[in-house]
Amino acid sequence: QALVVVDISELTDPEGFKGVTGSPQTSPAGLAAQGGHYLVRTDKITAFDGTAPKRFVVIAFDSVEKAQTWNNSAAQAEINALRAKTTKSRSFVVESLAN
Repeated sequence: QALVVVDISELTDPEGFKGVTGSPQTSPAGLAAQGGHYLVRTDKITAFDGTAPKRFVVIAFDSVEKAQTWNNSAAQAEINALRAKTTKSRSFVVESLAN
């Protein structure tokens, strides 16, 4: 399994960011159509140490390859560009431990 992490430290344009959260591409159904599902999608974060992000997302895929295919899709490229324009954030994929 692969996990995509999106760590948003700051919303520089909250109004513009609504284009990300309101997109059919980022809905649970839109994400499922691309082979992923949300494990975490929240702005309700309490820091134990350091500064908590403003928003945090974790998306599960069956493999790193499927996560890369999703991330490289034209629709997701538009979402990533809008996120980059409206936030200070980073995203990455990690392989999870086998259960």
